[in-house]
This record gives sequence, C-alpha cells and structure tokens, in this order.
Amino acid sequence: MVFTPTALESEPARRLRWRGHFGVPGVFDGVHGFEPTPRDGGTHVLQSERFSGLLVPFSGAVITPSEKGFQALTDALRERVESASVPVRPRD
Repeated sequence: MVFTPTALESEPARRLRWRGHFGVPGVFDGVHGFEPTPRDGGTHVLQSERFSGLLVPFSGAVITPSEKGFQALTDALRERVESASVPVRPRD
C-alpha cells in the first residue's frame, strides 16, 4: 500500500505523529505516532495507531496487515537499538 502521509507533530526525541489517507480523506484515515520516554536507564517507545472514517468498520483486510507491518517495524527498531554498541540516549 502506498500513501502520502501528512506530518502532524514532530518534536525530536519526544514525539512524531502523521496522518495518512487511503483513497479520499474521511473514508479511511489513519493517525500513527511514536512517543519515546526515558525508562529504567533506557527508552520506552510508545507506538500508536488510530483509524477513522466511513470504511473503518469494514476494513479488517487493511487494518490487520497494517498492524502486522507496524509490529514488524517495532521489532526491527528494538533489535537495532538493543544491538547497538553505543548506548542510545534521548536528547534533553
């Protein structure tokens, strides 16, 4: 699936959110975000996704692969960060 997202918020080391549309805006939209927070000497990344629009109740075929794709992204990010030889620290 290809879409052109619109950035909603971008605060380095604090928050990144964007909105994408599948087709016409308002029919099937998704807002996705990342919020890193310091935790136990490391960083916890909260990933969120919220769908809205007229077709959401009928769009399991789109939402399920999207959820799986973002879970794969989260897993790859975790693996990369945990295997880094230099500790990754959030900016103040």
